Amino acid sequence: MRANPAVLARSRRPYSLLPYVAVAACQVLLVLGAAQSSWSIKASGVLAGNVVVTVLVVVRQLDAFRENASLLTRLDNSLAALRRTEQRFRGLVQHSSDVTLIITAEGSISYASPALETVLGVTPQAAEGKQVLDLLEPSDHRAARKAWHRISSGGTETDLRLRARHSDGPLHWLEVTLTHLPTEPGLGGIVCNARDVTEAHQLQQRLQYQARHDALTRLANRAGFDEQAQRARGTSAPTAVLMIDLNDFKPINDTHGHHVGDELLVQVAHRLLGCVRAEDLVARLGGDEFAVLLLNATPDQATSVADRITSSLSEPVAIEGKKLQISASVGVAYGSGRDLDTLLKHADAAMYQVKRRRAGSGYACAPTCT
Repeated sequence: MRANPAVLARSRRPYSLLPYVAVAACQVLLVLGAAQSSWSIKASGVLAGNVVVTVLVVVRQLDAFRENASLLTRLDNSLAALRRTEQRFRGLVQHSSDVTLIITAEGSISYASPALETVLGVTPQAAEGKQVLDLLEPSDHRAARKAWHRISSGGTETDLRLRARHSDGPLHWLEVTLTHLPTEPGLGGIVCNARDVTEAHQLQQRLQYQARHDALTRLANRAGFDEQAQRARGTSAPTAVLMIDLNDFKPINDTHGHHVGDELLVQVAHRLLGCVRAEDLVARLGGDEFAVLLLNATPDQATSVADRITSSLSEPVAIEGKKLQISASVGVAYGSGRDLDTLLKHADAAMYQVKRRRAGSGYACAPTCT
């Protein structure tokens, strides 16, 4: 690359006038010699023609030199501007928090920006020449291959979210944009821009969890229960619903304080989870009301769960050195997932049937259970 034009201007002239001064001096001496001698008209004409031609050649040469000097100056300015642009681009890439990769048609990395080491602990030198899939979590290889095939088959750009493991072990979520630039000079492949969105992804997961779970008991809340119920509505699988309401919870809450009432609900939730299968759903619908959704369960399994729940909740709960006696009313309904809305109504009606009994505890089944 050429030096800076300002340095060139200070160090040298674009061209030298000394040879042309010498030529002019020679022409002047010839003219003076001719003036002092008795040259013939023909010789004088030849001399005059030589002087004119020499002057024209010198003038044309000087004009060419001036044009060349102007072109060189413009070239130096263009190269200097190109250098500044390159330095600016290099600075942006060097200090960007986003990872930039250039991937060949074979899937190997031909260029990696310094951010790769910051995000995944892999130096650009170590990454170059390796397969890009080596950076990704194996379970995400299939999604990455699909995106690669889609963009290699004529697509220009695609976005996806992939996981990559840091060299120290932690898993990072990357928001990846692939751009197909096969004919771009200096690139000739797929450009991958990846941004670390691990914190945003974790926050999104927490918000989604909080939206579907009860903050106190960590059970599914009404929204979470409705979401699972919606999936059950799309099947004809045998389904059972249990509606559960604690008896005399309000007096306990009023007598011993809300903190005791909260602890009681937490322990009730723990006992309910111990009465069902791992694939069953237990939810707190609000207050002291709970629900259980059993998928692919027989009527005997449904009544067996109801029996375990009433038995478990009849045991005293120890809180702050006090043993609190509780009980629950349970309503059970059984049928098809497609009739889930009806099952919920029947289970709720069966629960209130138990509450109207003198004992006020135990469980009752809707007609579909018998």
